[in-house]
Amino acid sequence: CSAMSHELLGESFDIHGGGLDLQFPHHENEIAQSACAHPHGDFAHYWLHNEMLQVEGKKMSKSLGNFFTVRDLLDGNTPDGTKYPGEVIRFVLLSTHYRKPMDWTAEKATQAKNALRFWSLVAQRPGEAAVDEAIISSLADDLNTWEALDEINHLAKADKGPEVRAAAALLGIDLLKIGQTWGR
Repeated sequence: CSAMSHELLGESFDIHGGGLDLQFPHHENEIAQSACAHPHGDFAHYWLHNEMLQVEGKKMSKSLGNFFTVRDLLDGNTPDGTKYPGEVIRFVLLSTHYRKPMDWTAEKATQAKNALRFWSLVAQRPGEAAVDEAIISSLADDLNTWEALDEINHLAKADKGPEVRAAAALLGIDLLKIGQTWGR
């Protein structure tokens, strides 16, 4: 991983992520290897170690038969055959702080789709806006994506379309595309 990081990102880069289970010894070794191989680099400035993924309240695992990939969700290769748009998957993942266990549930996916549909309607309002400072503050506070989504929801309820559109775009969600492709 150290060699790959160096080749793709250089001696220093901002964020390195991975599962909490990789913190020791994998990431500790990666830091040591990189420090020895590239003593003038800083390697990663910030480390984000995420909790484990759950499905309907149970640990995700092949042995429990509840293991799936993002591709499976997109293609409908799930036990119930439901296809999930990428925006819904992103919303569900962002709705839990990265340091908390994320529980994928059909109910959360439905809630995400409903919220995104509502936001896409509000986002049709004309105008341009910068990303609201409350969104930036949420993300600057240990990447609190859940709080950022909550702030976007407040903007949507206040019918601030351009602000909703800008904030969602910062999180990689194109609300105008949703409005065009999901229908009404």
